[in-house]
Amino acid sequence: MRKTLLIVFMFAVVMSGYAQIKRIAVKASANYPIIPDVTNAAYMNAPIPSSTGYSSTTVAASIRQKFQSKVGGAFQSTIDYQLSSRFFLSTGLGISYLRYKRSTEIGSLPVGVESLVITSTSGVSIGSMYGSITGVDSDHGLGAILVTPSDKTGNTSLVYIQAPVMAGVALLNSKLLLRVGATFSTLIYASEHKRRYNVTSFTVENYKDTSKDSYTPIVAGAALQVTYQMLPKVGVDFTANRSFSSIYKTDDADKAKSALLSLGLSYSLR
Repeated sequence: MRKTLLIVFMFAVVMSGYAQIKRIAVKASANYPIIPDVTNAAYMNAPIPSSTGYSSTTVAASIRQKFQSKVGGAFQSTIDYQLSSRFFLSTGLGISYLRYKRSTEIGSLPVGVESLVITSTSGVSIGSMYGSITGVDSDHGLGAILVTPSDKTGNTSLVYIQAPVMAGVALLNSKLLLRVGATFSTLIYASEHKRRYNVTSFTVENYKDTSKDSYTPIVAGAALQVTYQMLPKVGVDFTANRSFSSIYKTDDADKAKSALLSLGLSYSLR
């Protein structure tokens, strides 16, 4: 799929060299991501009583990641290259700001373990847990808050540079513009509020993780855009974008792929 989108991008660049510029516009919009829940199997470390105190055992469980969408924003400049009286190619460059809150729920615990506190994923230190962690036993309806999160825990912000490549058609005497094609997004900033255990002060502390290592650096997707020109230079834009790549780098079968809805205004400079 990525190779196909790259071919489309190169074709559009070549074709734009033979076409006349029809329209140059700037756009500002609010966006809203839609990210389905992701559930995967995992092995967890659970503490068990022993004659000398406490030890741990490894148990099978499921980890469900939930994503609570928040309103973000975007700014973009576009150029339409005229191919005929109705058809055109559209490209440009923009910046997109995505916001959501990620939480993690642990469930499907074995009988006798559901009341115990899960400490961390197997082989991972206690201080590396992220998001809001909640334990839920799906078989018995029992559960406990494993780490009490702050209000900010799990809040995630992502900033992408976006380059759309789309084919368009003008309808209703150029009042209605329809575009369909691909978008290529490069991640330039990422942050997530997390919690970790401080071994020095023996407390759980909040911190802001700004590393981009766990995120997919380049995301490709399909896009549909509708523009209605209310005035000769002012239009209303609606865009729906569906990514083909996961937000996060992961080998799991189920990945967090987002759909992004945007609504805003455009102003034609030409």
